[in-house]
Amino acid sequence: MATLSVIVIIENSALTIKKTIESIVHQSRQADTIVLFNNGSTDGSLDCIRSDIAHYSNITVYQSSTQLDMTDAMNKAITLIKEDYCLIIHASGWVLPGYFEE
Repeated sequence: MATLSVIVIIENSALTIKKTIESIVHQSRQADTIVLFNNGSTDGSLDCIRSDIAHYSNITVYQSSTQLDMTDAMNKAITLIKEDYCLIIHASGWVLPGYFEE
């Protein structure tokens, strides 16, 4: 079976990040790796979900040392994964049930 990585670009998304993460972890086909790429958030986005993600072994958090433009953030995040397929989503979006099976 092909492997799947999901990259979530986080930029001041405290109001939406929880729904985004829930939509990813509640898929019937689980992502092999989920990378939360914190791109210089200053609104406590990660604090909103830290306890929620603690028990998921497939979730890693990457903290960018500087805020990058969106393209650079995505390109940097892609270097962190090794799966066959990759979905990149902003922390203000979400995926519908069954999306990873398509």
